[in-house]
Amino acid sequence: MKKLNLLELPYTELTAFVGEITRRSISEFLKLHVRLYTADLREATEAYLLRSGKCLRPSLLLLSALASGAKRPEQLLPAMAAVECYHVATLIHDDIIDHDELRRGKPTVHALIASQAAKRHPRLVSDKARDYGVATAIVAGDILFGYSASLLSMLTRHFPIGVVESILSYQSCILHPGLLLGEQLDMELEMMELSKVTDKSVEKMMRLKTGLLLGFAARIGVALGERKPLEDSSLATALGMAAEDAGVAFQIEDDILGLFGEAAQLGKPIGSDLREGKPTLLMVNAWSKATSAERKRLKYILGNQRLTESDIEDARAIVERTGALATCRRRANFMIRQAKLACKAVPDELARQALFSWIDSLVKRSH
Repeated sequence: MKKLNLLELPYTELTAFVGEITRRSISEFLKLHVRLYTADLREATEAYLLRSGKCLRPSLLLLSALASGAKRPEQLLPAMAAVECYHVATLIHDDIIDHDELRRGKPTVHALIASQAAKRHPRLVSDKARDYGVATAIVAGDILFGYSASLLSMLTRHFPIGVVESILSYQSCILHPGLLLGEQLDMELEMMELSKVTDKSVEKMMRLKTGLLLGFAARIGVALGERKPLEDSSLATALGMAAEDAGVAFQIEDDILGLFGEAAQLGKPIGSDLREGKPTLLMVNAWSKATSAERKRLKYILGNQRLTESDIEDARAIVERTGALATCRRRANFMIRQAKLACKAVPDELARQALFSWIDSLVKRSH
């Protein structure tokens, strides 16, 4: 890394720099490990990693480390690459579970591999091609989970082994089972009657599925910056909880965007959550205040794969009339305030402001 005070860079330049060095680090790591893979597995493993993205988790890790005294940011590169690999693994698997065909306007991994297999083998029936794409994507995601742990283990070159062991233990014992529980809760909530789903159950799912990995990135950064095991750092706990809160706010705003945004902005069709039958916080709040006629309409809409634009407009109207949209926005704003309040534990002004900018950037696309 360049010898400069990264915190003095404008936030957009800082995150662009983080994205560049993280992708370069991942690319160099992959060159050493994917040589023996088949072409399909190599493409499935690399697809999302090499697409341009925000690298929010590596950025948060770096900022948290700088906020807690890190002097050699280049030593953080394996950790930054690790959280991005882990994140991408969750995206690949999540796209399969949600039956998504697009991510950021491009084919999802399982859809891409299925399409390529069908073109190479014209006699391959569509179901077989689809199954092959899904299976390959599952394998690629599992590989990336392993790469994440491998990259984190490389931190022992520069950091005390006790610190690295605490990070690996947190990943395997708290992050991994917690995130998978969040995924399972997401699937189970879809099967429940909307009247039985509570705000708390939805927020628990969002905290586990989205917030936990963000919190992990912040906790790693502080542990490496302070050179202390995770469990010995109050700042790691504070910034970890702040990142989790910001993750819940992001997910609320993302669900709002999924109904009220534009497809180009979202990267997938508007109304996808409705078609999948997801009981988002918007839907749960709307149901609690809807009339009998509106509830009947919501029952028809939620989980209907053949939704029309008129159906989506009706869902928007119900969400707005019941006050669900305003309620969810207030909740997201509250979580953002909570996250920023926790960041005040950071003594360095530049680092604190950079963390505020990170929180704002996480949800800004929804406004």
